[in-house]
Amino acid sequence: MQGKCPSCGSKTRDPKPLRYSPPDKYGKYRRIALKELRKNE
Repeated sequence: MQGKCPSCGSKTRDPKPLRYSPPDKYGKYRRIALKELRKNE
């Protein structure tokens, strides 16, 4: 997936969220990254 839409030039996003898994070992880091992303908007 590209970072920008080729037709309109806007930022692209993932079409669906990642699957939830209780023993998710990277969930903590994903939540931190999401929090930083929302803070920068």
